[in-house]
Amino acid sequence: RIEQSKDSVRAIFQQHGTQESVTADAMICTIPFSVLKAIEINPGFTQLKQQAMRQLYYAPVVKVALQTRSRYWRAEGLSGFAQLDTSAEIWSPGWDRQGTAGILQLYQEGERALQLDRMPASARLQSASESIARVFPGLNADLDRSASFSWQLNPWSRGAYSELRPGQAYEFSRTLSSREGRIHFAGEHTSAEPGWMHGALASGYRAAAEVNETPAA
Repeated sequence: RIEQSKDSVRAIFQQHGTQESVTADAMICTIPFSVLKAIEINPGFTQLKQQAMRQLYYAPVVKVALQTRSRYWRAEGLSGFAQLDTSAEIWSPGWDRQGTAGILQLYQEGERALQLDRMPASARLQSASESIARVFPGLNADLDRSASFSWQLNPWSRGAYSELRPGQAYEFSRTLSSREGRIHFAGEHTSAEPGWMHGALASGYRAAAEVNETPAA
């Protein structure tokens, strides 16, 4: 939980099965609102901040990476990258690495990502490999091993990145990043470029500047 008073702010957390706490003059909170809304905060944030925490949408995304014994698609003059008509992308993240092995990776967003979550691991692999093989035939014959990751099933993110719904840009634009007493906020969800690492980094600079510029109590 998070507690703050007129003079300090405190974070209470579990570490190696033991309850610990850290007290400071200020806090920069980078916890996604998808997770922060389930954390006890005393005293509670303003009503608008709590509403933003409850209503901010986090996109579901699943990534399935398939390692191949060779980069067979290059023989066809293909890059290993593609945009599908299913709100999915195919990446070749090892395109600049040395060696013969390669990776084709399905990055699936939206409702289809939730469908992948509901599948057993074998069915998820089969679905992803079929999607990739539509663009890069020959995948199954060259497949070596695979791994997958779901942002919304991760308890520390519960979604890949934030998305403002119609009307929320006007309603929440300021409150997403606004400080609450001694608590300052950073993270992609508090930036002008949500969903991107650049936005997260820029928000960190902004929050640090806020702390440094806040007069000492």
